[in-house]
Amino acid sequence: MAWRFYKYCLEKRPLLTKACTSCFMMTSSDAMVQQYEIYKKKEIMNEYEEKAGPDAPPVNFQSGCPVNVNSPPSTEQDNEKMLHHDFARSAQIGTIGFLYSAPLSHFWYQIMERTVTTRVTTLALASKIAMDAVLFTPIAIGTNYNSET
Repeated sequence: MAWRFYKYCLEKRPLLTKACTSCFMMTSSDAMVQQYEIYKKKEIMNEYEEKAGPDAPPVNFQSGCPVNVNSPPSTEQDNEKMLHHDFARSAQIGTIGFLYSAPLSHFWYQIMERTVTTRVTTLALASKIAMDAVLFTPIAIGTNYNSET
């Protein structure tokens, strides 16, 4: 029943349906990644406290730094913030999916379908893969990174 409704929505409003799907998928995947990150940080903090003792300085979770690197120390408040879900980050990722990834992919696949007209299935597939890898991927990845900074 749900699959039939989804297919109906794809037929009636393909771009909106793809945008909503992309938003949902990207938001939920970011939520899962954040929960894993929080789990690993708690694990590291527990191991650190067991080894160093409760009076040791807080674990350094500065972006990109290994656990015991000499960089500006984290405060207890910094570490506490890192142990909670960042809803703004999830919203940003979902918005990128809704406004950027889905529309870009939607129109790109339309262009490929119009451009690759051969009836030889393997040649059409190879052509689309090559176009995707050479033309679309560098542009999509580059502009996606720029949108996040």
